[in-house]
Amino acid sequence: MKVLITGIHGFVGQYLKKHLLSAGFDVFGIDRHSHDKNTFETDITDRDKLGSIIKDIRPDEIYHLAGIADVAHGNVSDYYTVHAIGTLNLYEAVQKADINPKILYVSTSNVYGIVPEEKQPIAEDQPVRPVNHYGASKAAGEMISHKYSADGLRIIIARSFNHTGPGQTESFILPKLAKAFAEKQPEIGLGDTHTKRDFTDVRDVVKAYRMIVQEAGAGEVYNVCSGAVYSIDDMLGYLRNITGHTIRVRQMASLKRTVDPVLFAGDNRRLKKLGWSAGIPIEQTIKDLIGFYNGQI
Repeated sequence: MKVLITGIHGFVGQYLKKHLLSAGFDVFGIDRHSHDKNTFETDITDRDKLGSIIKDIRPDEIYHLAGIADVAHGNVSDYYTVHAIGTLNLYEAVQKADINPKILYVSTSNVYGIVPEEKQPIAEDQPVRPVNHYGASKAAGEMISHKYSADGLRIIIARSFNHTGPGQTESFILPKLAKAFAEKQPEIGLGDTHTKRDFTDVRDVVKAYRMIVQEAGAGEVYNVCSGAVYSIDDMLGYLRNITGHTIRVRQMASLKRTVDPVLFAGDNRRLKKLGWSAGIPIEQTIKDLIGFYNGQI
């Protein structure tokens, strides 16, 4: 079976590629840079080149991961060019190639916006009301997905909550913390350390993506989350216990987000009904992050 991953050399794309190869799939990829013969070098916004690639590969499944992962990306219009126009280009290419693969559109929990604590954990029927451009552009991609689903494409939406693992950049909080502890840094600047978030190991996330594509019906929406929430204070405690090192935390107003809910917890019951469960505890994820920065992974 031929599988295509857009954004294959991104953080999650690399893990998904490894997972699918181990399951016996023929894996092809699209990325801005190619490192092997099965990865095609193009930008998701290049409609003509994308169309040619889809026509040549004729994949049975597509995992659409290509996007801008940084919530604080400087150029706002880039979010919409990549997440909306890029997604539109992909669906148009599939239609013109006269194929009908199963397609996973990887969205984000940011589409939910600010959700009152009494309505948490957040289920898939929670209204979509994003409060940042990252979430808004991903929501635009979801709306485009619904339109093409109505046209007959077999599209499923995954709304991913926070996920992490070895190899993620230090612009994300857990790799930033793990690197600081691995290097025995004396001090670190952080924003609010009391907010609680749902974290999942990336290796569990890619298993969830595969299960959704294999088991879910077209047009469905799934939260991808562990169902367990942790504060940054919790993470600091785990890191101290693992490394035996203590870091002085310097509170920095500049690192605090203007819109930052105290609690953001996901409901994964719909995903669990497919047979998925998170297999890697957060303590192991943190140990592996430390191992990555110590050169052990």
